[in-house]
Amino acid sequence: SSGINAEYGAIGTYSDSTGTTECTTCSSGTTLSTGSTSSSNCTTDYCTVPSTPPNSGLVPPTNSRVAAGSSVTIYCEDGYSVQMGQSNEFKCEGTTVFPPLCYRTCDLSMYTSESMLQKNLIAQTLSSKAVHKETLNISCQEGYETPAEFTWEVYTCIGDGDEMMSKIMIAPCEKIPLPVLLIVCICLSVLIVFIVVFAVYCNVRARRGRTGPLVVDAPPSKHTATTSL
Repeated sequence: SSGINAEYGAIGTYSDSTGTTECTTCSSGTTLSTGSTSSSNCTTDYCTVPSTPPNSGLVPPTNSRVAAGSSVTIYCEDGYSVQMGQSNEFKCEGTTVFPPLCYRTCDLSMYTSESMLQKNLIAQTLSSKAVHKETLNISCQEGYETPAEFTWEVYTCIGDGDEMMSKIMIAPCEKIPLPVLLIVCICLSVLIVFIVVFAVYCNVRARRGRTGPLVVDAPPSKHTATTSL
């Protein structure tokens, strides 16, 4: 039964009587999920909070003995987070528990709407950081393409390496060049048009020369003097 000593009984301890500030620890191999309760509540169904992963902290702390199925919360240090899709809470069950890990986050604060427009990218609102394995789909403005000749690119935050690996470098998009074959076709078309126009011009000139005014020799005049015999 609970009593005024409920404020003093630690996890894993009990008191069968009320009105006391001293609690008794459950026997070896058993525990309680709450303090100051009947000894009949001592049970072997418990879990020990595992070791704290790097760059994180656990609540309850490592080696705490809690009732099986209890929730444990992991807190990551600044600049770290659990990976994409994982929760900061996990269940402590059984004797082998693997808490989630804290990974480096990828800084995205430099990618504002203005800076993206300057890179010929479609402006979009990005969060200040991305977590491990989070993907970003970045698209180019119309008429531009990525260095790999795509209109979009997928970037993934990699936080399980060193600091350099966690940097996302979004490449600017470049103007899509005209295909070489198209340029050749355009040049040939212009050349053909020039040849046709020049041929028509020459033909017209030739026709004008043939249909010009005719020069006819005049007959001898009747008054032409005759040669005397």
